[in-house]
Amino acid sequence: MESISPNIDRAGHAQVATAPWEACPSVREKNHYATCGLVVSLLGALLGWVPWFGWLLWIAGLCFSLLGLMRPPRWSAVIGLIISVAVVALAVCISAIGSRAVYGLFTMMQS
Repeated sequence: MESISPNIDRAGHAQVATAPWEACPSVREKNHYATCGLVVSLLGALLGWVPWFGWLLWIAGLCFSLLGLMRPPRWSAVIGLIISVAVVALAVCISAIGSRAVYGLFTMMQS
């Protein structure tokens, strides 16, 4: 890792060795938006049946996942985005099947 000065790396993180003979510890980058997007997307998938609350969780998970895509590491943002899109696709399929069933019931009742 190339550094600008002995104790600061290119990302601006200070690195301090605990003893003169030890190497500086590496700094792991964290993406809190992506983690929040993943957690909220999972909650939205589990609690999506609750009226209004499920939609709010879905929108929040989608927004946090999109924000998390702009920073590394992106893996949890991608998983949160996939879960959010899958939940909406599943909801659309279930509503289409349900509306078809209701339509069939009403046409059967009219006959």
